[in-house]
Amino acid sequence: MWTPPHRRDETKYCKFHRDHGNDTKDCQQLKEEIERLIKRRHLSKFVKADKEKGKEDEYRQQPSPRAGVINIIVRGIAAGCDSNSARKNYARGNRSTSVDKNERFSQNITFNDKDLEGVTCPHDDALVIVATLQILM
Repeated sequence: MWTPPHRRDETKYCKFHRDHGNDTKDCQQLKEEIERLIKRRHLSKFVKADKEKGKEDEYRQQPSPRAGVINIIVRGIAAGCDSNSARKNYARGNRSTSVDKNERFSQNITFNDKDLEGVTCPHDDALVIVATLQILM
């Protein structure tokens, strides 16, 4: 749940999160988890068989599920520092990571105008990047 505890509706309870704030039937994370389990066929005995031709092939063509999730929060202006000195300190900050030479990848991650759809500029919102990993160590 993303709402601070003091602002949650105590009349609503989510059994999935075991916390107050919203009803179980309205829980988006629970819906996504159920959908993921259906796609992986863990709930097949509870789901009505789809008789449309081609659904079986569509399932097989879907990418394999992620091995894991790595969540990172990067400090900066979006963290509440909105002054010229804070911007300069952020620009000077060391945000690099080192990777062994034998593990370097040459593929760049780039963003274009299409990625800005629905974003009001200028903004200082957090940048969320979701990467699908084949191997998680």
